[in-house]
Amino acid sequence: MKGLKLQNYNHLKKLKSFYEKVLIQKSSGQKSSTLKKIMDELIVSINSFGSPVFYIIVILVLGIFSLSFAFKSVFSLISVEILCAAIKIFYNKPRPKRRKVTNLYTLYDSRSFPSAHSARIAGVLSIVNFYYFDVFLLFISVLLTGAVGYSRVYLKDHFIIDVLAGIVIGVFVSLGVMFLC
Repeated sequence: MKGLKLQNYNHLKKLKSFYEKVLIQKSSGQKSSTLKKIMDELIVSINSFGSPVFYIIVILVLGIFSLSFAFKSVFSLISVEILCAAIKIFYNKPRPKRRKVTNLYTLYDSRSFPSAHSARIAGVLSIVNFYYFDVFLLFISVLLTGAVGYSRVYLKDHFIIDVLAGIVIGVFVSLGVMFLC
């Protein structure tokens, strides 16, 4: 868990320095390969919003205001993880960038369909919007979900259909949790 927190912290540091690097590149007239490297770092940072650490922080912060929100978010997140894992175990669709399989975890991780990152962010942000609805928050949620989905395709971890399926799974599982719990 400590390594995961450190990894996310490093991505946030990279995201923070993104604007500084862009300004340096524009002022010095460096080649476009530098911009590609910067974009790659930004995409990896955006991708970290699909990690469980992000959701734990959101749930803890917003859970202070509503215990019901915290419970439903955690239940939704666990349900999304179980459903995505079950689909990946039974549906063998390799990732765009193949991964070497050496054990049971890497077998699971080598499967592409559906995108659990996209399912997680769509699910948790659906519940956030249900509890704290605001048009601006909805816009930010759609933008962030789209950015995480794009990052998964850009990094060659998923195909577009995997991302779309993950978003649908996340939204519907969260809606189910909202209305059944």
